This record gives sequence, structure tokens and C-alpha cells, in this order.
Amino acid sequence: LCRKGKSLLRIERQVRENAARAGGL
Repeated sequence: LCRKGKSLLRIERQVRENAARAGGL
């Protein structure tokens, strides 16, 4: 469960970063 949560958080973070980049562009 911990590992799964970490992966989800990591993915969410990446998605947010990508969205921020897309918004910036």
C-alpha cells in the first residue's frame, strides 16, 4: 500500500508539472 501510494503521488506530481508546463506554453 505504501509503495502504491508513493507511486500515485509521484505520478500525480508529474502530471501536475506537465499541466503547469502546458499552461505556461
